[in-house]
Amino acid sequence: MGMVSKLLKVFSFYKYLHKKLIVEQVQARSNKNATNRAKLKMLHHIGTKPIREIIYQKGGKDGNPPDLATIFFETRKKDNKLERLYFFKG
Repeated sequence: MGMVSKLLKVFSFYKYLHKKLIVEQVQARSNKNATNRAKLKMLHHIGTKPIREIIYQKGGKDGNPPDLATIFFETRKKDNKLERLYFFKG
C-alpha cells in the first residue's frame, strides 16, 4: 500500500500543478486581451455578425463588393452615424 499511496500523492500533486499552470496561462492571456482592448480608439458595433455578411448585404451578393470605407463605416456606426472617437473603459 505504500507504493500506491506515493503514486496517489504524486498524481494529486501533478493535478494541482497542472491546474495552477493552466489558471496562470488563462489569467495571463486575459490580462493581455484587456490591455489590447483598452488600446482601441474605435470599437465595432456589429456584435457577432461576421464582416463577410455585411459585405454580402452591401453588394457582395451582386458581385459588387463595397469598398473599405463602406465596410469601416458599417462596422463602426452607432445609431447610423460614425462618432469621432469613443473610448472603452473597463
